Amino acid sequence: MISSIRLFSSKNEIEGSINLPESKSISNRVLIIKYLSGSDFEIGSISKAADSQLLSEIIYQLKFFKTDKMIFNLKNAGTPLRFLTAILATISGEFVINCDQRMKSRPIGDLVESLRYLGADIQYLENEMFPPLRINGKNLHSKSIEIDATNSSQYISALMLIAPLLPSGLEINMLGNIASKPYISLTISLMQQSGISIKLQENRIIVEKGNYSMPTIDMEFDWSSAAFFYELAAISNKASILLKGLKTNSLQGDAIIPTLFEKLGIITVFEKDGVRISKASEAKKNIHFDFSSFPDIALPFIVSCAALGVIGTFTGLESLKIKECNRVEALSTELSKFDYDFRDTGLGEWVLLNSCAVDIHNIKPKKIISIETYGDHRVAMAFAPLVLISKELKIKNPEVVAKSFPNFWNEFGKIVC
Repeated sequence: MISSIRLFSSKNEIEGSINLPESKSISNRVLIIKYLSGSDFEIGSISKAADSQLLSEIIYQLKFFKTDKMIFNLKNAGTPLRFLTAILATISGEFVINCDQRMKSRPIGDLVESLRYLGADIQYLENEMFPPLRINGKNLHSKSIEIDATNSSQYISALMLIAPLLPSGLEINMLGNIASKPYISLTISLMQQSGISIKLQENRIIVEKGNYSMPTIDMEFDWSSAAFFYELAAISNKASILLKGLKTNSLQGDAIIPTLFEKLGIITVFEKDGVRISKASEAKKNIHFDFSSFPDIALPFIVSCAALGVIGTFTGLESLKIKECNRVEALSTELSKFDYDFRDTGLGEWVLLNSCAVDIHNIKPKKIISIETYGDHRVAMAFAPLVLISKELKIKNPEVVAKSFPNFWNEFGKIVC
């Protein structure tokens, strides 16, 4: 395993084309739908992301090599762990879900308790409300359930995916401010395309009993991964980057990226082969944005703002604390290495304080800055574009990008280094 890499760049202008990965979010949901449908329909190219590949491998084992007792190591794969917790609760057999140390500190209690209310037999093997888990699969009941929706939309999606299997479907009442709501909408859209009847009424979801049918699903390229190249364009002096495969009318919530990065002077033009982004104007001086629906693009946008001297006020970052690392702490710590001030007000807001814009092309760093990635793919990718400022940058544990974008360093390097 590579302990670190050094990035070098003397460029002020960025030009080229990028091959983005397939959407991990769509891939994970389609893999589950395919398994639950019991059919062998083709679903196109699945994401090469480590999470999706691991989920695909486990589903293959369940389909072709199932035994009465099975043990799965989900490592640090949060979405597969949550989805499989719900799926395995409905399948006859005994299952143990193991994971890595960081995942053991990421809560799953809201999902487990909801499944228990439906009749699931699930035990915590170490600490209450956290994995690892032992699951004895069985037939579950149909009930109206309430669940705290402020922590993770994946709990909601996991329950929705198994709902058609229940005797009378499922009614889910979401409590509180809904985190990452576009991902719930994504699950709804994919299930509807697969023949399931779902109604969304404000904070209530009603899923009818039904059978998943062969869907016609267009696998999309990943907007979340595109954010890091929007960041690169924003920090550059001049940019023209073609992001291949991205389309209008995406199911992905992070397709809001063109609108968001327009605040930083980036224009987006949809072309035949994808989207072309370019630097057209200066960034706004003051920006306020709520990331509660778009947590995966918070890091690249906030780092962009820091590099451009933007005064920022950001809300909706609470869920970042329970990701692969505490991303809010990671942001504060790593931005401070560039003398950027990012802090928690204690009132549900985080502020980025910069007294003036940085002249990014005339900086002479005193030493090589080393970025700690905390085992988090998005931290590694979000800080890489700052090599345009430092000219040389050390990234620790660079292989973490395999979780969502295995070929990131090759794609990044061909237009930057």
